[in-house]
Amino acid sequence: MVPPPSLSRGSKTAGTLLSPNSTLNTPCNDRSQPHLNLDPLSTDEDGSCYTELYPGPQSYVERLRVEEGSLGIDPLRAEDRGFYFSPSVETVSSFKPNRYQSPLMPKENKPLEVGILRRVKELLSEVDPRTAAKHITKADCMVARILEVTPEVQRMMGVSSGMEFLTLPHGQQMRLDLLERLQTMSIMLAVDVLGCTGTTEERAGLLHKIIQIAAELKSTVGNMFGFTAVMRALELPQVNTHHIT
Repeated sequence: MVPPPSLSRGSKTAGTLLSPNSTLNTPCNDRSQPHLNLDPLSTDEDGSCYTELYPGPQSYVERLRVEEGSLGIDPLRAEDRGFYFSPSVETVSSFKPNRYQSPLMPKENKPLEVGILRRVKELLSEVDPRTAAKHITKADCMVARILEVTPEVQRMMGVSSGMEFLTLPHGQQMRLDLLERLQTMSIMLAVDVLGCTGTTEERAGLLHKIIQIAAELKSTVGNMFGFTAVMRALELPQVNTHHIT
């Protein structure tokens, strides 16, 4: 009588298990041995071998849990874990003139108020040109989101630095903000020079100080953006043809 195929396969497997040279005689916790090529019929549906020498393969979710270490992920630090968040498109300027407060200006002030212009001229005449250039550079870096960038802003931009954000399509609003800063700083310097406050000698000294600040921005600090704003003010027709100074 010929035994059924299942019994024949079982007898062959049993003979292999009883063989002294078989690799199955090694301890169960020895992981240095290569994985056995078992018969597909001897594998359970859950993926674990019936001999239980090695545990079955982990699922994708279990593997992720082991790699992450926990189920809770901080959304502000998700970029460090390889997660991607879609950046948001800004449509509103980051400048809020109505909310701006300064010790130089009262809450209710008129445009081109003489007292404020005189105080700004005094500060520009007293400050060192290199110190003024460093202050302008720091403010430029803050507007360009190079310094003091929070994780929330980085996640909103989709990148870690504003220099890269400027080159992206959704960085249009920040490009407009930088252009606005360049124009307003140029107008502010021109108004300080052309304002009807101070004597002729004081205005000449202020103009000389602005030229020194431009030199420091270009040579010492290397801020070509601020240098462009200052030179734009000096090249305005109203300033360039100001023969009194």
